[in-house]
Amino acid sequence: MPLDGDSRNPVPSRNAGDQIRLAGSPLCQRAHICAFFSNADDEYRALLPFIKEGIDSGERAVHTVDPQRRKDHVNRLTAAGIDVGGLQRSGQLEVHDWMAAHLRDGRFDLERTLELWESFTTDARQRGFPAARFVAHMEWALEPGISLVELLKYEAKANIAWMRNAGRANPVVCTYDITKFSAEVIIEVMRTHPAVIIGGLLQENPFFVPPEEYLQELYERQPGRNRIAA
Repeated sequence: MPLDGDSRNPVPSRNAGDQIRLAGSPLCQRAHICAFFSNADDEYRALLPFIKEGIDSGERAVHTVDPQRRKDHVNRLTAAGIDVGGLQRSGQLEVHDWMAAHLRDGRFDLERTLELWESFTTDARQRGFPAARFVAHMEWALEPGISLVELLKYEAKANIAWMRNAGRANPVVCTYDITKFSAEVIIEVMRTHPAVIIGGLLQENPFFVPPEEYLQELYERQPGRNRIAA
């Protein structure tokens, strides 16, 4: 059982049958979620209860954020009653700038990034955490040199990787600022996630396409249409 930094005070873990809730609804078997927000207040209103529930249950939290928003992210966690410093020291909470995660060495490598997330999950399990919850700000995809096709391949392959590694118990929420992405990107991103948060509510995604089918579709498309920004 993971500890809160003091071996005398174990953190209660979530039982396998306990229901994870996100944005007002049970998560059920949906492990890969895209979340669309137009401002930070709406984002944290939806996600903070999910984050705090996981931490209170003794699960690991792994967050990837915009380097320019890191301080604000930590402040919002703190305001929600989360002991950021203590949890980071114990290893239960990790907050990464996306330059150290998705864009290591200043570039995006799809397979390397998927391997990184799988290593976080494996490490959490080896260290005794019952599960891990991931939150990733996706505006890293707006950095120069990253194509729409690369982003969509990554999101589709994430479904395969997550299911291969017990992803149902380790949900990941990919957050998108809809003021920064084009309508085309938002529609395509929706097709790579089995669940979506729109208007602050979690919904089953009727537009989801199974990853193998979606990847085949990408390969058959004509080159071009790689613009990501709105």
